[in-house]
Amino acid sequence: MIRRQGVHATRRQEGVIVGGGNPLTIFQSAPPILWVRADLGVTNVAGACTLLKDQSRGGHNMAPSIAAGPIIQPGDSTLNGRQSLHFTNLLDLWTGAVLTLPTPFAYRLIAKPITWNSAASLVADGANANRGQISYAGASPNIYMDNGAFVNNTAVTLNTWMRFRANFTNSANDLLKCGSAVQVKGGLAGAGAPTNIAFNMNGGLGSAGVFDICELVVLPGIPSAAEDSAFDAYAKALTGGAVAF
Repeated sequence: MIRRQGVHATRRQEGVIVGGGNPLTIFQSAPPILWVRADLGVTNVAGACTLLKDQSRGGHNMAPSIAAGPIIQPGDSTLNGRQSLHFTNLLDLWTGAVLTLPTPFAYRLIAKPITWNSAASLVADGANANRGQISYAGASPNIYMDNGAFVNNTAVTLNTWMRFRANFTNSANDLLKCGSAVQVKGGLAGAGAPTNIAFNMNGGLGSAGVFDICELVVLPGIPSAAEDSAFDAYAKALTGGAVAF
């Protein structure tokens, strides 16, 4: 008798990296409310991203708001040949629709800051100023997190892909980790969780950040150390070791 292999045995979940799972399987304690990746669910119009689909199944797709979408960089040689999105000169994406995020919340981001600009936000609330920010600040090439007050000003190496961890707790345990550089400090004023998520804009205003994005995961809670280790393993497999940890 010939046995036919079932469909479920052969189907590969989209976004899974061999040996690494994906954010939906990794973050179980606080399942992602938003997960976008530069090589999944991208609508390409004349080389620009006009839609970036939410892979968390929450339906919080991202689209341009102020000007146009970021430039699609297929086969990015600095990212092990994987596709990335290039932001510059008011190019932006945002969710638009309201997200419901509690406090604490967290981001896990794979990005490459390129040119330092004191008025640029990598990730922030697109509608409400200074909520849930990872932005340039202080002296070049510092990055900070902000939820109503500047804290955790951390120097980074420009033109380097890095994994960012940002835990917004409104307590003494606020954390920003850019590659191996880490700051743990209290002081966030507790302006409230973001109501939407945006790249290269803040509070409805565009910014002139120059950076590349590979992936963003937004979590309605703080992941465990084991989950963060699993995400790092996934990111290493995803990028072929191109990312600094």
